[in-house]
Amino acid sequence: HPTVKITIVDLLGISFVEISIIPPILIDISPD
Repeated sequence: HPTVKITIVDLLGISFVEISIIPPILIDISPD
């Protein structure tokens, strides 16, 4: 399935927000 991965840099380091586009639409947030 199509996946959009966004890398967010914060004060604690690097966090990854992975948004998976599938029916139904699921949003998975996984901090590094």
